[in-house]
Amino acid sequence: MRLALVLLVACGASNAVRPEAPPPPKVDSAFAPLVAQIGPHLRAVVRLDLAARAPLLDDLLATLGQHADCHATLTTLRLAVGEPLRVAAEIDGDVDAARFECLLGPQLVALATQAGLAITDRPGGIAISRDQEPGRADAALVTRCASPSCLAIELGPTSRQVHLAATFTAAATAFRIEGIDFSRLVTAVAAEPGLAAAKLHLDHGALVGEVPGGVDPKVAQLFKARFAEAFKIPSSSMRPTLVEGDHVFVDKSRPPVAGDIIVYRFEDRMYVKRLIATGGPAVTESDTGMLVDGAALPIQVVDPKFHWHEDDPGREEHIEKDGMLVRESINGHAFLTVRTKPAANPGAWTVPADAVFVMGDNRNNSNDSRYTGPVKTSAIVGRVTGIWASWHDGAPDWNRMGTLPD
Repeated sequence: MRLALVLLVACGASNAVRPEAPPPPKVDSAFAPLVAQIGPHLRAVVRLDLAARAPLLDDLLATLGQHADCHATLTTLRLAVGEPLRVAAEIDGDVDAARFECLLGPQLVALATQAGLAITDRPGGIAISRDQEPGRADAALVTRCASPSCLAIELGPTSRQVHLAATFTAAATAFRIEGIDFSRLVTAVAAEPGLAAAKLHLDHGALVGEVPGGVDPKVAQLFKARFAEAFKIPSSSMRPTLVEGDHVFVDKSRPPVAGDIIVYRFEDRMYVKRLIATGGPAVTESDTGMLVDGAALPIQVVDPKFHWHEDDPGREEHIEKDGMLVRESINGHAFLTVRTKPAANPGAWTVPADAVFVMGDNRNNSNDSRYTGPVKTSAIVGRVTGIWASWHDGAPDWNRMGTLPD
């Protein structure tokens, strides 16, 4: 497995002959301390009004599972970037390093530390800096960042990598994401007049967009409400596909089909399960497996002595588990399940036309349609399309970040 999470600032071509560097940007006196830190190779400066983006920041922190009791107010961000991989930033507001780390939470603090970022107190707010020579992983991503101010990220194992490159200027943020199929999402967004400012389109399978610096925050809310949202996996019911601490991206642009992983609402809570059948057929579970409309789902025992551990929600410890790792298939879509004993709740259920039948991949530890009944299609939020972040035991799980669940 190979994985890198790297800030690439002011990158050029990856060969020995680099393009001529553009002249340094003009800056006002407010950036003077940052320019002094960057030194002679300043490439870009950015100023953001954080107060105007407070609702979006609150949504992001809530998605990451952070608490709202840190009592910090962020007003303005000033950022300067330069070569090689130098970053200097100041955040103004009623905040110090301790409260800012409280806002981020231990997982993001660990991620920032691994990325070489230092967070310190300063009069009127905090300072953030990174001063590091590029390594081999940095060089491998240089070609994705040919602009004066750029961020490049590579996630996931070598076989299923996702790449993100973003360029920041005072007027707009341009980005490119490769490794995830966004074709349906782009088609749906293109038909929404309120999202025209994002300029989303596909380029050889990659999602490309440009967000103007002054875009209305309501646009982001509209995108979240209609097309895409992020969720945190709270339990072990979807093991081995999704595990506690995974943060997943959910596509709302098209109806899910049997075999997809979906997020849905039930009794004012969000659940993540596998869609087994859409409305119409009967679903039967027995000790020999699952049947949909009388047809058995193909299964293959991958490991009869599979061992894993699950988090105990009531105590800070792991529960050791032994069982079978079984590959199932629906509509030609194969995925893994785990079982610790025979069928958890054998029986037969009829799926109404306006509902779907869902189950957890952790078949003996999942509160799903076998117990609560079919899920109304109106309660479906969307289908899971990728793991964008993952933390376990207080540390990033690099091998899972950027992967696409089966």
